[in-house]
Amino acid sequence: MHLPSYLDPRALLNRLFSTYWFVPTIVTAILVVLAFVLTAIDTGGGSDGSWLQWLLYHGNADGAQSLLTAVAGSTITVVSVTYSMMVVALTVSSQHFGPRLLNNFMRDTAAQVVLGTFVGTFAYCLVVLRSVYSADGEGEQGYVPALATTGAVALTLVSIGALIYYVHHVATSMQVSEITAGVARDLERTVDRIYPQPIGDEPDPEVAEPPEVPADAVPLRACDSGYLQEVSDDALLRLAEHHDVVVWLQVRPGDFVVEGDAFAYVAPAPGDDFGARLWQALIVGADRTSYQDAAFCVQQLVEVALRGLSPGVNEPFTTLTAIDRLGQGLARLAARQPPAPVRVDEQRRPRVITRPRTLADLLAPAFEPIALHAGRNPAIGERLLVALRLLASRARRPEDLA
Repeated sequence: MHLPSYLDPRALLNRLFSTYWFVPTIVTAILVVLAFVLTAIDTGGGSDGSWLQWLLYHGNADGAQSLLTAVAGSTITVVSVTYSMMVVALTVSSQHFGPRLLNNFMRDTAAQVVLGTFVGTFAYCLVVLRSVYSADGEGEQGYVPALATTGAVALTLVSIGALIYYVHHVATSMQVSEITAGVARDLERTVDRIYPQPIGDEPDPEVAEPPEVPADAVPLRACDSGYLQEVSDDALLRLAEHHDVVVWLQVRPGDFVVEGDAFAYVAPAPGDDFGARLWQALIVGADRTSYQDAAFCVQQLVEVALRGLSPGVNEPFTTLTAIDRLGQGLARLAARQPPAPVRVDEQRRPRVITRPRTLADLLAPAFEPIALHAGRNPAIGERLLVALRLLASRARRPEDLA
């Protein structure tokens, strides 16, 4: 049974990894467990080996408490500074490159791990600090978990390195070359994912042209509103084969679906629960994602290009960079065979009819807005022609060349 879209593991992981709390929480939990483990080893006398003595903390309980308190206080201060830097980076990127790119920054795993390191170090020190106690009177000795305290010193050094790396990472990630390169890599990965067959491979001769939707087909209504993020092709095929029907899917990843609108047609008429089960094979969310939506990556690059041409920014070199990356991503698509619009079962009978995006579907949204806003700028016009010439050299299908 296919899970509902909001419970689908891929969609759930995509939402979790697009937050600034999921990965830091995991890192913090790991370091808290490490604190308990090292404290237990110290309590059991497992760190008394002579070969470890030169590495371990040799101070008294008061010194250990001061050390752990200082590390905890400094790391939580750095966390606030880091979050401030992150908010500034998101604000600047939204203003200069467009709000559609914010999700790319939110999915920055390096920034999430750095935050987790700082917060985890703070939590680690608190856990270890509870095990340190000073001598209260004569004949009573204090206790210092030497191995765990040494771990706090090591995590402090790691945190310093993480802070230096994060400053460099933020400065690098704000450059237009890095932003457009990241979107172009997303576009290439999407092309590799949904257009795996290079042009030149023999297409399936038994797959006929997609049949038209019959007049007696039953419309299936959307159960929710949002952007279609992903379609589970295998689930659709299995469901259509199980009910012995043909499904004409009217939407594709990137389309906005309105609750109650017809997202598919099916013939012959299926059971009452077929529409709800088919809807569960689609993942719908509040935002577009690039997993199956190459047009979204194209839109992001076009937005960067148009921002560079706006009077408020007036940065044509940003537009030139975006055009280069558009050519890079679409050149990969030009050399690929689009997926067949007809999905068949083991008996070669049509089961699912879709509308896959082709290079022709992406060319106009990619280049026309830039050409219209470029006006008489000769540098932009020349770079557009260079990109189109690159695509023409890679394209093999007659409709793509046209």
